[in-house]
Amino acid sequence: MDEDMKDTAVKLLKALRTEREARILAPGLVREIYYRALCGCQAQVLYSLVKGSSAFSQVARVINILEDNYSEKFDVQQMADSANMSVSAFHKAFKEITADSPLQYLKKIRLGRARDLIVQQNMKAYLAANEVGYESPSQFSREFKRHFGQSPAEVMREMRLA
Repeated sequence: MDEDMKDTAVKLLKALRTEREARILAPGLVREIYYRALCGCQAQVLYSLVKGSSAFSQVARVINILEDNYSEKFDVQQMADSANMSVSAFHKAFKEITADSPLQYLKKIRLGRARDLIVQQNMKAYLAANEVGYESPSQFSREFKRHFGQSPAEVMREMRLA
C-alpha cells in the first residue's frame, strides 16, 4: 500500500466514525480508493482478475472452491482440472500467488476453521478435526500444534481459564 492509498484509507476510517461524515465524505473516499487501486502497483492483478482468464483468476477460483468446501477431499489433479491448468503449471502458479502449495493452503484453512470451532463453540478437538475433514485425530493434533504452537488441548485449557 503506497502512502496515498494509506492516507485515503485512514481518511475513510475517520469519516466512518460519525454518521454525517460517513454519509457525506465516505462515497468520495471510496471512489478515491478505487481510483488509487486501479492506478497503483497492483493494477495488473486487479485487471487480470476482472478479465478472468489469467493464472491468477484461475487460482483464485480454486481458492474459493477450497474455502467453501474445505472439509471435502481434494487432490492437486482435481484442483488443476478446476483451474483448467496442468498440474505443474497450477502448482507453480498457486505457490507464486499464495506462497504455499495447494495442499498446504488447504491444511491451513482446515486448521484455522478447526481452531475457530474449538475456541468459539467449545467443540472437542476430535470433533472439530472430523468437522473440517481430518480422518485421523492424532494427525490433526500434530499438525495443529505445529501450526499454532499449542496443542488443541492447550487451546481449550486456555479458553476455560479466560
